[in-house]
Amino acid sequence: MRNDCLRRVIPAMTAALVAMTAALAAAYGQTQAAWMLTAAISFGTTGYHFLIRLLVGGATRAIFRNRPLWEKPWFRPRNWEAGFYRFLRVRRWKDKMPTYRPEEFAVSGNSLEAVTQAGCIAELGHEGIILLSFAPLLTVPAFGAAGVFWTTSLLAALVDSVFVVMQRYNRPRFLRVLEKERGRHG
Repeated sequence: MRNDCLRRVIPAMTAALVAMTAALAAAYGQTQAAWMLTAAISFGTTGYHFLIRLLVGGATRAIFRNRPLWEKPWFRPRNWEAGFYRFLRVRRWKDKMPTYRPEEFAVSGNSLEAVTQAGCIAELGHEGIILLSFAPLLTVPAFGAAGVFWTTSLLAALVDSVFVVMQRYNRPRFLRVLEKERGRHG
């Protein structure tokens, strides 16, 4: 899927999943057919994971857009990270991953500060999504199937951790160039 399609497909897919959840839940209320409840839970959980990506991404961009996050300790590279990223071979696969807003990460057309900030915002958003990926576990007492909820939560968190790794992998280069520029301009 091309990156520019993501902004059309993900909201449409989210809306479809929410609609299917509502329709199946209503049908289950009328028929009490167990398969409808299972399907409603499946569509609902999947819809939730799509929805939090949209909501957290939008909220994170809105809240942190004008705050230089790369100067905060949380976003500074750690000593152990370079070796970890070599082990994961991030350099080989990072450019193959989809980007929801590729124009924000393009070095041509954006300042280095803007690209670095976009990376920090994306990292923060994906970290929030990782945490929220486990919220469906709160429904286990009502619906059971703990294994299914744990599996979907872990897989969703794993997917977002890949994007955190990508952002943290790229940041040291941007920070080195930013520091050089600041040194030249006093």
